[in-house]
Amino acid sequence: MGHSSRQDELEKALGQIRSTRPGGKPPTRTGPTRDSRQRHLWNRRRRVSLLFLFTLFVALMVFWPYQHGAAQLRLGGATQRAVLIDTLSQTDPDPFFITNVTQTLSSAGYSVDYYGPSQVTVDLFRNLPLMGYSMLIFRTHTATGPMAPPGQNIVTHQPYTTSQYSLEQLSNLVTEALVRPGDKFFAITPSFISDEPAGVGGFHGALIIQMGCSTLQARPDLATAFFERGASAFVGWNGVVSSYYTDVRTESFLSSLMHGETLQQAVASSSAPDPDWGGQLTYLEPSSVSQQLMIDQVAVIVVWALILIPGLLLARRQGFLQAMGRAWKNSRNGRPRKSGKQAAP
Repeated sequence: MGHSSRQDELEKALGQIRSTRPGGKPPTRTGPTRDSRQRHLWNRRRRVSLLFLFTLFVALMVFWPYQHGAAQLRLGGATQRAVLIDTLSQTDPDPFFITNVTQTLSSAGYSVDYYGPSQVTVDLFRNLPLMGYSMLIFRTHTATGPMAPPGQNIVTHQPYTTSQYSLEQLSNLVTEALVRPGDKFFAITPSFISDEPAGVGGFHGALIIQMGCSTLQARPDLATAFFERGASAFVGWNGVVSSYYTDVRTESFLSSLMHGETLQQAVASSSAPDPDWGGQLTYLEPSSVSQQLMIDQVAVIVVWALILIPGLLLARRQGFLQAMGRAWKNSRNGRPRKSGKQAAP
């Protein structure tokens, strides 16, 4: 009897609890179910996979052009042509350098052209990609543009004026360079080298030797521009160098290269630092530039991903993205959004 009354009281209490909930249904589970946790985990893995694939795609877009843009280094042979572009002869003449380099290259089968200071103009640089040289030696000053790494502009011997090459100046293809107080010349920027119409000449497989200061000291914009036009290697200095020392070391480098040493060996044998200024001869190849660019681009993408993804996830959780999607859909359908219930008349 007592057991029966207690059971009746328990059933009565449960009935009262059910009656207080809508529909008289027992309380439902509000925490995450096993299926919802699995879906959440799958969605998170999918987002990570998509981010990884996007990063890989961008890295390939950065890396791939340099694999096809540069040809193999071409040295010697009866059809090879070299050019020595010399503006330093105006202030730092060295006829022995010119004679020795010409003889060294001619003995290796090169046909050598020489352009002295009065011939080194903006138009000469415009025509260089069309001339088919496999080795280009720039015995010139280099200059630094605003907000740019040191030594990335090649100084011509054409006096600077604001009235010439106005469009090129506005596009940062040419700029002003001050060599000595009162001596202002036009300078060629890396953009001038790279921003030519597709299919217009190039430096296919050419070796570029820049004897001016600091072209490989920091970010190699100038070397990269030549690589984009097909050059196979870029030899330059990683700091300041005197005109006398760059003549001596460049002549030694060319002699070693023409006598059968590899590019790496020839540079190493001529890379003793300038005793006065500290600059050293070094070199760069397209693969080195592409790898560094890929690393830089991936780093930028990762940083932006770390910034944007948490914000997007938070916006999604707050319902902001869904609200924006509904507003955009309503605007496309031409239906105004409901702003509230209309008042009864």
